[in-house]
Amino acid sequence: MLSLADTEGVVLRRSYRRVIKRQIMKLRTRNFPKAKKQAARATKRLRTIAGALLRDFCRKIKDDRRWVHEDLIARMQWVLVQEAGGPEHIYSLHEPQVYCMAKGKDRAQFEFGTKVTLAIDPKSGVIVGAMNHAKNRHDSHVMSEVSGQIESLTGTKPSIMIGDQGYRDADEQATLMNDGIRVVTPVDLKKAEKRTSDYRKLRKMMKMRSRIEAVIGHLKTDHRLGRNFLHGWLGDEQNVLLAAVGWNIRKLLRFLSEIFQVFGFSLPGSPVGFFLGPAI
Repeated sequence: MLSLADTEGVVLRRSYRRVIKRQIMKLRTRNFPKAKKQAARATKRLRTIAGALLRDFCRKIKDDRRWVHEDLIARMQWVLVQEAGGPEHIYSLHEPQVYCMAKGKDRAQFEFGTKVTLAIDPKSGVIVGAMNHAKNRHDSHVMSEVSGQIESLTGTKPSIMIGDQGYRDADEQATLMNDGIRVVTPVDLKKAEKRTSDYRKLRKMMKMRSRIEAVIGHLKTDHRLGRNFLHGWLGDEQNVLLAAVGWNIRKLLRFLSEIFQVFGFSLPGSPVGFFLGPAI
């Protein structure tokens, strides 16, 4: 709010800069059992200051400039009155579309952003489907959308979709089964009788499914999927698609480099090793 007031040339009654700095320093003890009350009082004080600054800014801003920041002001007003959690909870003023996802891990219990679903060809490792979801939906409820994207991009409908235990859902699997798509999860492997051909096939599928974990790791570290620097919901979609395209281009260049090595060719002015790059 202070930076917005400086941008619009609005002189506030009081800036509270030193008070805000002291209260933020008290928030460092919010996880300490003996200092939680102090952090709670600091949070309440910051909420009061934010409300005072917002009301003062709304009173003094010109009418012809108020509509420019109308959405931002509405989000600020909602942040001041919103309760903890919920689907309408705003975690970021400049990225209101992000939501909280429970990771279930000790080192990172929660993660903020948008959920991404990837689909790869288990044999070639090429990404055939990549999409992010506007809502924090369970993994088992996005398989129909992913299968539709795969069919629209490749022109063929997948016959088998392999996923982890998070993709087990009887209703969703029945819907896909009607479309001729079989969903395989570790639950099917547990139910299968051991030492049979069906058990060996399912076990091989589960081993193939683990290949996507390496792809996800490379996309996060090498293709900037771990953190998105593009603005808005459109930026989230573009970041996912560009990361998937970059991965597929690397696979294509590696394939071409192997072909050149077999036939002894190379691009003019570039050695064959130029295409190898980091190991995928």
